Amino acid sequence: MAWRAPFANMVRPSVTANPVLQAEGGENLDGSTHTNPIPASASTATIFDPNDRTNPLYLHPNESPSLQLVTVQLEGRSNYHAWARAMEMALKSKNKLVLVNGTMRIPSELDSKYFYWDQCNTMVLSWIPRAVSPTIAQGVLWINTAEGVWKDLKKRFSQRDVFRIVEIQSEIHQTRQGNSSIELIPAKVPRV
Repeated sequence: MAWRAPFANMVRPSVTANPVLQAEGGENLDGSTHTNPIPASASTATIFDPNDRTNPLYLHPNESPSLQLVTVQLEGRSNYHAWARAMEMALKSKNKLVLVNGTMRIPSELDSKYFYWDQCNTMVLSWIPRAVSPTIAQGVLWINTAEGVWKDLKKRFSQRDVFRIVEIQSEIHQTRQGNSSIELIPAKVPRV
């Protein structure tokens, strides 16, 4: 039998005529009986099962804030891309990648899922500082969502070094073979 959220936390559909909700035994919640009950499908809210292992909001009993997801620590621009790929794979294996990549919307605080989202978000927030250097961890400590931390790290460390790129391009254009300069001719694209 699937777990059901407490009745107070369930989102109830709006019913226009005689909104009488029934308890499981056929009796109305107010103790009276009703001859024209609302069909079960109209009176029940969407059921969220936190024990559904396919749901990103599911937390396995072995998952804890002290878990270290990857062995490499983010040190800065020098290893950001390798670190981000390792973290993506680790988060995907735990079905938590949607919490950092922006594909999961934050539920309303009135939604029964909010508690579970907050719990999973906090868990991922506790995993990220264990995967970055202490200096970087201090810089993201006060960001409240795992998605916010992920975006901040990407913004800070994934950018290419524009000055180095210009320097390398300049070196390529100044390359000489003996006394002759090497002219770079753009490749012709065949017409289809």
